[in-house]
Amino acid sequence: MASFGPAEAVRTMRVMQFGLMQGPTLFAVIIGFLASRPHPPAAASSITLVLALSCAHLVLALAGITASLIVPDRVFSPAKLEGKPPEVWVKAQQTATIVRMWLLEIPTLVGLVTCLQAAFGGVLPRHGIYWLNLGSPAVLLVVGIATLPTRERLVAWFERRIGTA
Repeated sequence: MASFGPAEAVRTMRVMQFGLMQGPTLFAVIIGFLASRPHPPAAASSITLVLALSCAHLVLALAGITASLIVPDRVFSPAKLEGKPPEVWVKAQQTATIVRMWLLEIPTLVGLVTCLQAAFGGVLPRHGIYWLNLGSPAVLLVVGIATLPTRERLVAWFERRIGTA
């Protein structure tokens, strides 16, 4: 197995991925706290707004998850990188990782804002179905943890993509 590259590249990718997971996690904790506070009964207009935001979130989540499975492979394309030095391949892999996480982060933020609106409007404590908007942050965390960069994972990823590392 060939050498992957500097440990700094792996460390940088880990820090970026942790950072992209930390913000939404903290946001979700704050929403949980806010939802536990007493709120006035939800008005019909608040419920309607949260329903509309939830539908938009669902569409964005499906699009983001689908794009996160397709777009990073286009960023890291062996055909585009053929003949380039290893450093360029590593940078393309870093970019592919950031793009995947970013595509998952967009619906995550919409889901969290929807939950925040539902908490402030008194909808979340009384209509638990809207907690499902935390599904995309859960997907972000699962994907982030499952793909957390390590030297071994990245070497295996290179081997799967191009046949060698």
